[in-house]
Amino acid sequence: MLGSEQEQWLAARLAAGGATWTVMGQGTLFGQRDLVPGPGTLVWNDGWDGYPAARQRLVAALQGTSARNPVLLGGDVHENWVGHVKADYERPGSASVGVEFCGTSITSRTSRPESIAVRLAENPHFVYAEAEHRGYGLAEFTPQRLQVTLRGVDDVTKRESGVGTLARFVVEAGRPLLQRA
Repeated sequence: MLGSEQEQWLAARLAAGGATWTVMGQGTLFGQRDLVPGPGTLVWNDGWDGYPAARQRLVAALQGTSARNPVLLGGDVHENWVGHVKADYERPGSASVGVEFCGTSITSRTSRPESIAVRLAENPHFVYAEAEHRGYGLAEFTPQRLQVTLRGVDDVTKRESGVGTLARFVVEAGRPLLQRA
């Protein structure tokens, strides 16, 4: 996903540290997502799953630097996904290095919202996924915590459609663990 020069630049910035929150905006879902239940793994290769070595290098950079409270923000999967950034996605019990919020678009439709529950069960590092609504997320950072509110439009085909809260999460500074609020 990143070229060698980009990786080196990012690693240097992470090594500098200094901020309470290390926020990285990027274009897609970061965490590994196995798309089929049971043995074996089928991943979507048009995102970080197609570049597992690059993902592991970024995770290693997060672990080996002064980067505090990593938060990855992404999109472009037409669904909401919220999860833990894992040290090793092949070992569900491995350490959480940070958290991830990947949001839906405001108008694009998902392909199979009925498959969300199965995908969540297959990918325990994700704590929430939702594909029925289009919407956006609001992130509020303070020195003590991050609160993310996921909002969804009732009907994107109607101009006067209402908007509601789908879910809310809190992350305390110093603890890379998602909590439902």
